Amino acid sequence: MSSQTYTLQSTIRPFDLDFRQRYPLSRLVSLMVEAAGEHALELGIGEEVLLEEGRTWVLRRLTIDFEDATPVLGRPLIIDTGVRSWSGMRSDRVFVLRQSDDRAFASASSEWVMLDFATRRPVRLSDRAPVDLLPYTNAGGMEFPMVPRQVIPSDVAPSLVGAHTVRYSDMDLNRHFNTSAWIATTMNHLPINHLDREMKSVSISFIREALYGDTLDVHRASREDMDFVRITGSGGATHYEQSVVWQ
Repeated sequence: MSSQTYTLQSTIRPFDLDFRQRYPLSRLVSLMVEAAGEHALELGIGEEVLLEEGRTWVLRRLTIDFEDATPVLGRPLIIDTGVRSWSGMRSDRVFVLRQSDDRAFASASSEWVMLDFATRRPVRLSDRAPVDLLPYTNAGGMEFPMVPRQVIPSDVAPSLVGAHTVRYSDMDLNRHFNTSAWIATTMNHLPINHLDREMKSVSISFIREALYGDTLDVHRASREDMDFVRITGSGGATHYEQSVVWQ
């Protein structure tokens, strides 16, 4: 029977930390994506198999709730992940993040779609869902966050604060702007003093992909303990949105 969960353990190294000695959000999400990819490989639907079929997994939405501070140096980072459901073109996956066996510092919910390389559009999962995969259940009773359909409220109007052109180092094997690059670009356009605070929650929505050479406009709005960032492309179309709630 396919494994219901997968656990990834990583060492936090001094050169991974930011200027506040915290683990950057872009690196943290990259490890979550790695854990999901390793579990998919274990289930027989990893990138190696899908690429031969002209398909790939793409993260669509992600919400992380932090119960405690972000990871610190000196203890391994442990990520547990499991699939909660398969439906149509979407797969729902959850994560538990911890630095010890008895206490989680964060939980996360995410939505994934399978992308067809030729059409660059989602395809149905019916022929790829492992028939023996048990839906993930958490015996510990962990509360997982809801993934909002609207990351930026309709009454928030972010203003243009900068631009970014997609470069070679921003791209991944799916030939588009990498997940961590979206997050790093977003965080780079927040006021530096906002980054002195700990994150309470972050929600991310990937709406359109960006390819090599695309110029992206970054828009930001702030409200007390919240920051909202929208990244748009040619013609003003929205490609990416992110909201951060600070402690």
